Order: sequence, then structure tokens, then C-alpha cells
Amino acid sequence: PAQNATFTVKDSDGNLIFAESKPIEQGASDYQWNGKDNDGNNAPAGSYTLSVEATSASGVAVNVNIASSGTVDGVDLSGDTLYLLINGQKVKLENVTTIRQ
Repeated sequence: PAQNATFTVKDSDGNLIFAESKPIEQGASDYQWNGKDNDGNNAPAGSYTLSVEATSASGVAVNVNIASSGTVDGVDLSGDTLYLLINGQKVKLENVTTIRQ
């Protein structure tokens, strides 16, 4: 089981915006980035990616799956690929695992 995780947020150019390490428990858990950079300033509007690296108590890497949730604002049928517009971002329908009301 994972004991510690490093959460890293990067902007669309791959620049590090925020990182923190904290203990975690085995199983599903929630993480919410507050939109601030490492200096406590609000990050500009844009697209960001979250990565997570976790280790066990003995320091061995542990596999982590990341999922997110949001509100579907619309559907993009303009091309060959069907996208849901979720919180203003295009998400391929094939990447959606659950839809709830």
C-alpha cells in the first residue's frame, strides 16, 4: 500500500506550477488543487495536468490511477471524434468511465 505521494501540477507548456508531498492511505482518495502556485499566488487561467507518484513505506514505487469529475456542459460532434465538454475542457468520450446525474 502507498504511504506517501507527491502531487505535481504542470501548465500546458510543461512548467511546474505546484507540487506537494503528503501521506496517503491505500485505496481511493480525493485530491483537490487550490489553483495556487508554489509561492501561494493564483495560477493564471489555463489547462493544467496533475501527476501523482506514490511510494510504499519501504520506498518502493506504487502504481496510481487518476480520475477526475466535472459537469458536462455540452457535446462536440464537429469532427470524427466525439468529445464531451466537461468544465470547459474537451474530453474524449472513450475516456469517460461514469456519467451520473
